[in-house]
Amino acid sequence: MAHLIHQVERDFPPSSSSANRGTTPMHNATNLLMKQDKVLQIDLQAPSSSGGFFDVLLSKSSGHETDLVVDVESVDNIDVAAVTIEIDEQLDEDASENNEKEKDVVCSPPIVPYIGMEFDIVEEARNVYNAYAYKLGFRTRIASSRNSQASSGEKKASKKCKVSENGDNHDDEPKLIRREFECVHARKPENTTKDSAGGSSFISEENKENPPLLEGNKKKAPLLVEGKRKRPKVAKYDCKAHMAVGLRDNKWRVIAFQPKHTHPMVKRLGRRRYYRSHRHISNEDYEFLKTLHDRNIATSQILALLGDLHGGVRNLTFTAKDVLNLRTKLRQQVSLKDVAMTIDYFQKTQADNPSFFYAARYDEDNVLKALFWVDGRTRKLYQSYKDCVFFDTTFMTNRYNMPFAPIVGINNHLQTILLGCALICDETTETFIWIFETWMQAMNGQKPGSVMTDRDKAMRAAIKKVFPGTIHRCCLWHVTTKADQQLLPVYTSKKGFREALYRCIYDSETIDQFLLDWQKMVDEYDLHGNQTLNNLWETKEMWAPVYFNTSFFPFTGTTGRSEGLNGLFKLFVHPQDSVWIFVKQYEHIIETRLDREDREGYKVETTEPRMYSRSLIEKQASQFYTTSVFADKFQYEIYEATGLDAEKTQEVPDIIYNVMPSDIERTGKKYRVTVDAAHSTYSCSCHKFERDGLLCSHILRVMAVLNIHEIPSKYLLKRWSEQATLQIRDEYNGPAPSIGVPATSKLRFNALCRAMTSLASDACVNEEKYLIVSAGIQNLQAMVATPHTVETQHQ
Repeated sequence: MAHLIHQVERDFPPSSSSANRGTTPMHNATNLLMKQDKVLQIDLQAPSSSGGFFDVLLSKSSGHETDLVVDVESVDNIDVAAVTIEIDEQLDEDASENNEKEKDVVCSPPIVPYIGMEFDIVEEARNVYNAYAYKLGFRTRIASSRNSQASSGEKKASKKCKVSENGDNHDDEPKLIRREFECVHARKPENTTKDSAGGSSFISEENKENPPLLEGNKKKAPLLVEGKRKRPKVAKYDCKAHMAVGLRDNKWRVIAFQPKHTHPMVKRLGRRRYYRSHRHISNEDYEFLKTLHDRNIATSQILALLGDLHGGVRNLTFTAKDVLNLRTKLRQQVSLKDVAMTIDYFQKTQADNPSFFYAARYDEDNVLKALFWVDGRTRKLYQSYKDCVFFDTTFMTNRYNMPFAPIVGINNHLQTILLGCALICDETTETFIWIFETWMQAMNGQKPGSVMTDRDKAMRAAIKKVFPGTIHRCCLWHVTTKADQQLLPVYTSKKGFREALYRCIYDSETIDQFLLDWQKMVDEYDLHGNQTLNNLWETKEMWAPVYFNTSFFPFTGTTGRSEGLNGLFKLFVHPQDSVWIFVKQYEHIIETRLDREDREGYKVETTEPRMYSRSLIEKQASQFYTTSVFADKFQYEIYEATGLDAEKTQEVPDIIYNVMPSDIERTGKKYRVTVDAAHSTYSCSCHKFERDGLLCSHILRVMAVLNIHEIPSKYLLKRWSEQATLQIRDEYNGPAPSIGVPATSKLRFNALCRAMTSLASDACVNEEKYLIVSAGIQNLQAMVATPHTVETQHQ
C-alpha cells in the first residue's frame, strides 16, 4: 500500500466564474501531468464550498492503482489553484500476481464527489457516487433518508403517497430533503458463537427465544441450528465511507463526503460487476432480452447473444441471475392479468380484422373453462382442406395445465396447417362438444369429411353428436402401441403371433378377409379369452385400416401431424408461460407455417421439377400438382409403374387387368384394375386414389397399356394444386413488408442494432476507422439528444 505524504500549496486568486461552476454537477480536473517517478502535479479547478474531501484515483504507468485522498479546506468565493502531491511509494511485490496473464484493467479517473457538488435530482447524485464506487472497487447503498417535517395529518397521508425522487412535493406530501449513501461494508461485524472446532454458527431467532434442552444435560443450553439456506453475507468492516446530499434551493448538494475505507478494494473490473449496485439492465438490453424471452430462448443463449453484442459476457452489466429474475418478473406481470389481456387482444384483433373469430367459455364463477380462436385466412383455407382433419389433446402448454387442442389439416404442399386452436380446462364430452360446435360456427357449418383422433371415449361421443355423417377414425399408432404393451407376455410365449397379428392388420384387402384372418389367428394361438384382443375386436371399425380403404386419409394412418405440431409448440412455449404468451407464440408459429408455404409456392412459380421419363402423363402431372406432391408422391408411382405387368382378364362389361410385379423374384401381391373406357373411369383394389387422392402405379401401368396419355380431370384433385391457395385474397395473406422507417419501436431498435453491429464490425479492423466511427457516434448522440436538430434534419 502506498504511503501518502501530502504537500499542499494553496493559492487564492479571485475567480469571477466560481459561482457558476458551483452549480455544475461535475468538477473540472485538468492537466494531469506526471513530472517525476514519485511526484505528480495536479492542476484542479474546483468549485468553492464550505469544506470537504477530494478523492482522486490515479493510474500509474506500472499498471497499479493508487488511492489518493486530498483533504481540501476551501473558503467561499475561493478556488483551489494548484495542489502538489508527493508520493513515497512502497510496493508489495508478489511474483504469483505479477505472472498472471490477466492484469488489472487501467481505469480512467472517476468523477470524484466533493462538498458543494450539486445535482438536479437525487438519482443523479446516486449515479455519480455509484460510478465513483465502481472505479474504486466497492459497492454503495442507501443508508438513510429524511423527509421534511409534516403535521400529524400529513404524516398519515404520506404513508399512502410516494415521495418524488427529485424532491418535488405534491400538495401536502412530505418532501425528501436528505439522503445518505454509504459503502456496503459499513457497520460493525455481527457477533458469532464459536463452536468446539473453532468455526462459527448462528443461532436461529426461534431458538434464541426458546432454547431447547440438550439430551443428557440438566442445564438449558441453546441448540445450534443451521439455517435452511446457506447464503454468504456481505462482510462488515465498520467502513465509514459515505456521501450525503441535501436539498438546497431546489438543488441537491453534497453536504458530507468521506472517501476513506477500512477494507481492501476489489481490483478487477470483471469482479466489481457482481456488486449489486453495479448491476443493471439498460433499456436497449431490456428490449432485446424481452424479445428473446418472448421466443422462449434459453437464458444461457440469451447471455451468449448479449455477450456477442457487448464484446463478451464479462462486459455485461448484469448476470445470469439478473436475467432469470427479470424473466420471472415478466411472467408474473402477465399472470396477474393474463386472461383479461388475451380477451382484450382478441377483441382488438377482431375489430381490425372482422374475419378473425374467437369464443370463450366460462363457468358459473366466471372462471375461464375453454378458449377457441381461428384467423380469417384459415377460415378461407378450410374450404379447400376440410376433407381430412386431425384432433389431439396431448400437450399441456401453460402454467394452468390447460391441454392444447389443435385442429390440424394437410395443405397442398403436404404441410401441416392449423385449422383452429383451443385451450381447455378438462377433457370431458361436454367440453369437446363446445369446441366442435364453436368450430362449426366459425366455419359456417361446413363439417369435415373425415376426422382422426386418439381412442378417447369422450372425444368419440362428442364427434358422434356434432358430426353424425363424418367418418371418424382412431390413430392406428396409439392402438398398436398400447396393444404391444399389453400383449408382450403373449408375444414371448407364442412365437410368431406378433407377425400374424400385423399381417392381419396391414395385409387384408377387404373386410371379409380381415374378419376371416382374425378368427384364424385367434383359433391358431388359442387366444379366445385374451381381454386385449377382445377389446380390439369390439372396436375394430374405429381403427382397422381395411375399414377406411375408401376414406380420405392422405398418406397417413396416425395423428403424427398433431404430435409433430405439439413438439413444435414445446420449442416455443415454456411450461410456466401464461395463456397470453401462448397466444403470442401461436401467432409466431402460424407465421413460420406461412413462411414455409411461401417457400414451396416460390418453387412452384419459379422452378421446374426434374422429369423421370418422357411420359405425357408425367408432364401433365408436373404442371398441375405442387412441387412437393409431384416430386415426393406422384413420381414415385410413375417409377413403380415401370416395374409392373398388366394382364387382361376380362373385356365386358368392364375391362379388368391383374397387375403384378414383372420380376418373378420380387415378392408382391396382385391388384385388380377395372376400367370403364366409355366414361374414362379407373379403379384399383388398392384404393390409393380414394385414400390419398392420387392415381396409383397400377392404374398408371394400365393407362400406358391402353395408350392413354392424359389423366382425366376428375382424378386431378384441386386440393393438391397451387390453385388451392391462390384463391385466397391478398388481404388474408398478411401485410406487405414495410418500406422505409419501421412501424414500431421494437422494429426500429432491431434495425438499428443490425446496422450498428455491421458498422462496428467494419470499424474495429484498425485504429483509424475506430476513431472515425467513435467521433461519428458522438455527433449522432448529440443530434439525437437535441429534438430540434433531429426535426431540422428531417425537413
